[in-house]
Amino acid sequence: MSLRAIPQLLEDVVVPGTLEMKAQLSEDLLEMREQLSKQVARVKELRIKKALEPGDFSYPFSASVPPNDHPSVGRCLLWR
Repeated sequence: MSLRAIPQLLEDVVVPGTLEMKAQLSEDLLEMREQLSKQVARVKELRIKKALEPGDFSYPFSASVPPNDHPSVGRCLLWR
C-alpha cells in the first residue's frame, strides 16, 4: 500500500466506520439510560411498598446457607 492510498482508505473505510460506530454507541447509551431510569423507578416503588407492607418481603432462603464457589448467573452472563 502506498502513502497515496492512505487518505483514500481513511475516506472510504475509516471515517464511515467511525461514524457508524458513533451512531450505534449513541443508540446503545440511550437504551441503557432508558433501562436505568425504569429500574430506578422500580426500586423506588419497591422501597415504598416494603416500608408500607414489610411482611410481603420475606425471603424463603436461610441466611445461614454458606456461600459457594459458583459464580452467580449475572456474573456469568456479564463475562461471556
